[in-house]
Amino acid sequence: MWDEEIVGCPPEAVTARELRTALGKFTSGVCVITTLSDDGKREGITVNSFASVSLNPAMVLWSIARGAPSSATFTTAPRFGVNVLSARQKDLSTRFSRPAADKFAGLDGVTTGLGAVPMLDGAVAQFECRNQFQRYGGDHLIIVGTVDLVRTWDRPPLVFFAGQYADLDPRHLPQETR
Repeated sequence: MWDEEIVGCPPEAVTARELRTALGKFTSGVCVITTLSDDGKREGITVNSFASVSLNPAMVLWSIARGAPSSATFTTAPRFGVNVLSARQKDLSTRFSRPAADKFAGLDGVTTGLGAVPMLDGAVAQFECRNQFQRYGGDHLIIVGTVDLVRTWDRPPLVFFAGQYADLDPRHLPQETR
C-alpha cells in the first residue's frame, strides 16, 4: 500500500496555506528527535509529527522533510531518541528547529542513551528507539521505530497551536503535573 499512488482530490483543491492553517488548529506536543551519525556527530531536529503506531509491539513514528540537512543521518542511523519537551524547554525547541553546524554546542543537560544517542534532560517523556523503516510521504519521510525504553516525568508539556507555542492552563492539568 505504501508504494501505491494516493487517490483523492487534485493537488490544486487545497492550497498549502489552507492546509497549514487547518493543521495549525490541531494542538500538538513538541519533540526533539536525536540521533548519532556514523561518524559520531550528534544530530537533532524539532518536530511535532510524533505519533504512536502500535502498543504491541511498541512502535512510534515521526516525519522529517526530505530536504532537511539531517534527513540522510536520521534514515541511516540504527537508533533515535524522542524527547517530548516540557513547557520550560521552548529554547530547546527553537535551537533544534534552526540550521546549525552543531546544535549541541555548549548545551548542558545532555545524557547518553542506548547506542550512544544523545537524550535531553528536562523532558516530559523520552522514547529510545530502533530505526525500523522509512516510507515516502510526499515531501517528507515517515520514520517508524521500535521502542526499547521509555521514561516519563510529571511536568507540564510544551504544546504548539496555530503557529505558536501555547501553555496549558495549570488548573486543567492532572494533579500530579502541577
